[in-house]
Amino acid sequence: IFSASALVEGGTAHQILQSSTQYAVALGERLRDRVYDEIIPELSVAVAQALIDQDYEMDAEGLDLAYQLTLRVFFRMLFQVYAEDRKLLPYGENETYDRNAIKTLAKDLLKRDDDSFDEDSTALWDDLAQVWKVIDTGNKSWGVPAYNGGLFTGDKDLNPHGAVLKNITIPDAVMGPVLKALLLDDDGEG
Repeated sequence: IFSASALVEGGTAHQILQSSTQYAVALGERLRDRVYDEIIPELSVAVAQALIDQDYEMDAEGLDLAYQLTLRVFFRMLFQVYAEDRKLLPYGENETYDRNAIKTLAKDLLKRDDDSFDEDSTALWDDLAQVWKVIDTGNKSWGVPAYNGGLFTGDKDLNPHGAVLKNITIPDAVMGPVLKALLLDDDGEG
């Protein structure tokens, strides 16, 4: 792969880099489509319903709150995925964290034989919320420092949206498909 002929324009190394770039672009397009078609719509409806269950009105202000909370949940999940991948979180280095990692959740979702998720359970949400709290405040036994940058806080003085978010739950019937859409990709080649 690193021979002189492989490194010339059009050589094997060049072809591999070209294929890698094409794959990354296609992956980005598939993820973008899933975000707009599967993740945000499902998540926003569930967040709005959770707010209604807590007696929030879905007027313009309530819809804006639901939108802001939806984005906060989405960005929390993205941060967690990125932080695990970049070793900002101790995935693969701390067994306690690994049991709660979003990558472990992705592997569990990949092993599932069906796409049905329990409407009455909030276990997926509860697991995510637990990790988000640890990311916010830190946990020595998990090997996680406190990031407390505001995205994960539940303190209403630091972020009112985070305070509202810590009091809602979303059922597995929503979070399962959302997490699968975010974490798993089928490029047609397995």
